[in-house]
Amino acid sequence: MQWEYHIEETSGGYGVWPDTEKMALDLLLERLNKLGSEGWELTLSEDAAFYEATTAALKGHVSVLIFKRQTQAEPGNPATTHN
Repeated sequence: MQWEYHIEETSGGYGVWPDTEKMALDLLLERLNKLGSEGWELTLSEDAAFYEATTAALKGHVSVLIFKRQTQAEPGNPATTHN
């Protein structure tokens, strides 16, 4: 069985309006559903915070999402990936 991988990055800041946070979550859910319908399976989600260098105040975060799906092997090339 051969797999292909896809990586997405999301980022955001803290202290934004609640409506903006909800909109961002709605967009993320829409994107996750789209990837799922294309056969992508979320295999890992990793979050990291970043801070202001001089004050150490929390400035934002980034999330890395790693997806995988089975490849559609082409004759003579079992490890072909489509992206």
